[in-house]
Amino acid sequence: VCNGKHATAAASTKFGACKSIPRKVFLAQGMMTKLTVNLCPELMLYNGCRGVVRDVIYPDENGNDVGYSREINPIVMVEFPKYSGPPINAEMEAIGQGKWIPIVVTERRCDCKRCTRSGLPLVVAKADSTHSMQGTTIGDGEPIRRCIFYWDAAAEAKWDNIFYVGTSRVKKGENIALGDPVSIEALKSIGKSA
Repeated sequence: VCNGKHATAAASTKFGACKSIPRKVFLAQGMMTKLTVNLCPELMLYNGCRGVVRDVIYPDENGNDVGYSREINPIVMVEFPKYSGPPINAEMEAIGQGKWIPIVVTERRCDCKRCTRSGLPLVVAKADSTHSMQGTTIGDGEPIRRCIFYWDAAAEAKWDNIFYVGTSRVKKGENIALGDPVSIEALKSIGKSA
């Protein structure tokens, strides 16, 4: 839900925190997603934190799941492997759902403080830029087990050390594959920019 010109505009210099709430998001069980806001960084629920959608609940006024409804804001249960806080309850922890966190509609304001955007602070996280992956570890036991890295010498010329940033995300060599063939000449460009 967008209220005000800054929240509804396609582009604005006054988006402020509104831009952290996507206007649309399509989610499904089993899909990798990431937070777009800091919910509780000290518990590892921070902007960019990745998790897997485990359930989407449309609760009525009594808390019963009524199934998909345009009139009801959903609660998205996301399993965040890095979550370091207490489980929602003992029953969930006992059945292996101790890292499932309910994500609800959140509101953010623009720079003028009058316009607002409300929505789920989640986006699909199947693919991302190298810079967005900084701080992410890829490999066995991590939310992302493998990656395909698309790189060329032109990218290295634009972003110093982007090859290093991309390839240093993985725990082991078998967790990464190059998406395009890379020539010896292109590899020689690494570390050569100003």
